[in-house]
Amino acid sequence: MKTPKSVGVSVVLTFFFNFFGLIYSSWIGFLVVGSLSISLFLLLFGHLGEAFDSQMASATSSAEEVGTAIGAGVAGIFAWSVWWFVSWILSLIFGVVTTQRHNRKALEEQNLAAEARHQETLAALNRRGEKT
Repeated sequence: MKTPKSVGVSVVLTFFFNFFGLIYSSWIGFLVVGSLSISLFLLLFGHLGEAFDSQMASATSSAEEVGTAIGAGVAGIFAWSVWWFVSWILSLIFGVVTTQRHNRKALEEQNLAAEARHQETLAALNRRGEKT
C-alpha cells in the first residue's frame, strides 16, 4: 500500500534543489528535467567554449572579434540562466502535481482496502447470523 507524500516537502526540496528535489516526488520528472537541463548546459557551454577558444587562438584576433566571443559567452550564460529559472519553475509545478497524483492514488488504495475489510466484516456477520 502506498503511503502519502507531503506536498510541502516536495515544494521545499524543489525550491532549494531545483530538479534534484523531484527525486522525492517523481523519478521520471527528475530524469526528464535533469537530463534536459544538463544537456542544454553542456550544449551551450561546449559550443560557446569552442567559439571562444577559436577566437582567442587566432593570431590575428582583433579586439572586436574577442569582444564578440566574450559577448557570445555572456549570451550563453544568460540563456542558460533563463532555462535554469524555467526548469526551476517547471520542477516546482511538476513536483506538486506528481505528489498530489501519488496521494490521490494512495487514498484510492486505502479506500479500496477499507471497503474490502468492510465487506469481509459484513460477510462474517451474515454467516454468524445464519448459523444461529
